[in-house]
Amino acid sequence: MKKLLVIVLLGLLASSAFANVDFYGSVRLGYWYDMMDKDMTGGESHINMDIRQYSTSKLGANFTTNNIVGKAEFGFNGTTVYTRLFNAKVDLRACELLVGQDYTGFNLSNAASQSTSILLGYENLLIGYGVAYDGRQTMIKLNMKNGLYVSFTKPKKVDAFGIGIESVDALMPKINLGFNYNNNDLGIYPTFGFNMSKYNKELNVMEKDDTVMQYVFATSFKFKLSKLVFKGQVNYGQNMADFGINTSTFAKAGVDVEGKIVNATTMGGFLQACYTLDCGKITTGGGYISSSSDNLTDSDTGMSAFLQGNFKIHKAISVIPEVGLIDDMEDGMGTVEGSILYFGTKLQMDF
Repeated sequence: MKKLLVIVLLGLLASSAFANVDFYGSVRLGYWYDMMDKDMTGGESHINMDIRQYSTSKLGANFTTNNIVGKAEFGFNGTTVYTRLFNAKVDLRACELLVGQDYTGFNLSNAASQSTSILLGYENLLIGYGVAYDGRQTMIKLNMKNGLYVSFTKPKKVDAFGIGIESVDALMPKINLGFNYNNNDLGIYPTFGFNMSKYNKELNVMEKDDTVMQYVFATSFKFKLSKLVFKGQVNYGQNMADFGINTSTFAKAGVDVEGKIVNATTMGGFLQACYTLDCGKITTGGGYISSSSDNLTDSDTGMSAFLQGNFKIHKAISVIPEVGLIDDMEDGMGTVEGSILYFGTKLQMDF
């Protein structure tokens, strides 16, 4: 992957003679203390200290040639280099066509501002605790001039029986249909995802021959009121983990004792408020998620909340202190999973 990074960047440099090339990057480091309670550790509560580079640290380039706009972006996770974005867009007058790896309608721009990296290795952003997010995907996408979009995305294979084998194939590409509405200080962004998977009789231990439907609906919004900006999302879906949303493993279809398919439903959401100061901004927010199915004795629930500052010590350097709580509450079997109280800061340098 390192060789690929060098080859691509050298290629972009070589193309600069006949194309506009714009390089950018971001280095992100977290310094955190967290205290896990007894329910999470299974013993005594204790305090951990962690310093890590976020895997969302990145280097990329935008380039334009022959009316095609391309993007190549790479991430750095320790000593590992990986592809974050790699796509090209062309204006077809009636719409814009995008081909390659990009964000779906369940994207980071509609996520929260939470920055701790304790659980995920990158900004938590309330992902899995109220924010519906399915990562960067390989897709074909049409962006209409009026804000409508539709994408056809590589589907996720399903480990339906929790045995570590992704044996359930998708019948079709994942479809994501949405609309981006912006009007001065108000933005509303509904998005809908749909897919179907096939439980192939010859491929799984239950000898089940059936189809499973997965869908996710989310509506995000932003509202600016002078120096105060509100942001939030509500989402609901069936078998969201099978669809590819980053959430609990309980949010997926299963099979009951009679061999019948059991669907799981999940609902969640978050709300945050951000106030701009002369020296920076203050943000606070929280999210909640709950999944249930006939295979579970209780709903699998979780929540998270945070209070954050964001201060620039240089035009390209931000210090982002934060304190918050991550509470996994109860799993689908009624077991109390515990919580983490954390505080620390993120240092971000953009160039």
